[in-house]
Amino acid sequence: MRSVSVAAAFLLTFVCTCNSTKFETIFGFLHGDVHLPFSKPANTSEIVCKLGGNKVFEWEGDETQYFEPFLRNTKLQENNVTIQRLQKNNTGHYILEFTLSDGKITKKNISLIVLERLTIPKIICTGNASMVLLICDLNDTGSFTTTKWKYQKTLITTHDSFALSNENKHLTIHNPGRFPEEFVCIVNQPRNSNQSDPFLVQNCFETKEKFHRHHYLVVSICVFVVLASVCTCLSFLKPKKDEPAKISEGNADIDGPKDSDNTSANEADFKNGE
Repeated sequence: MRSVSVAAAFLLTFVCTCNSTKFETIFGFLHGDVHLPFSKPANTSEIVCKLGGNKVFEWEGDETQYFEPFLRNTKLQENNVTIQRLQKNNTGHYILEFTLSDGKITKKNISLIVLERLTIPKIICTGNASMVLLICDLNDTGSFTTTKWKYQKTLITTHDSFALSNENKHLTIHNPGRFPEEFVCIVNQPRNSNQSDPFLVQNCFETKEKFHRHHYLVVSICVFVVLASVCTCLSFLKPKKDEPAKISEGNADIDGPKDSDNTSANEADFKNGE
């Protein structure tokens, strides 16, 4: 029974120790530099830094030995560890072990998260004069990002006219004609923020109406041009009525005198015979 109690006490102590381990979270940006801060205890004789069980460096006395892949981009400073030209694989849990002159070991736990810098978000819209849906579109969908909207520099919350959804990336606007001023969406992540260009909701449904009007106008012009072309072609193909009459008159002049002239000549001959 006593052995069971001792084992239980040991297990409880182990669980409490594990739960009490805290990681200080540090954010860095891809291809940038980051500093992992620490406070070196007095009488420290050795420092070992590890990432996932692999050694980053060892310090003892005045000598520091670095290990791959941190050999060329890591440097131990007086009160921090500097990592340059960050890559995605630099993300992880770093443990700094300080060995004191009496043999005791203290630890510093740091969680490093490497993020990509935010691009400029773009507002995409769909809807009509009754309701409009605005979407805050971001090319990179990394974690640790939050989205919010502003109208006339005032933060938007869900109420009668506005409805936020999809982690605030979508904004539904009822009766958008009541809101003629500019909207912006803002995306935040630790140590970084970016916002869209100002957007007018009228552009969402007025653009479609203008497109339809333009479409109808173009179609009407095309139909008119086709009909005019057909009429022009038919006018050239249809023969003229005056041309045969003119040709007959011309032929009569060439062939000889008209019937009236022949009658007059016959009357003159008859008189001479008498």
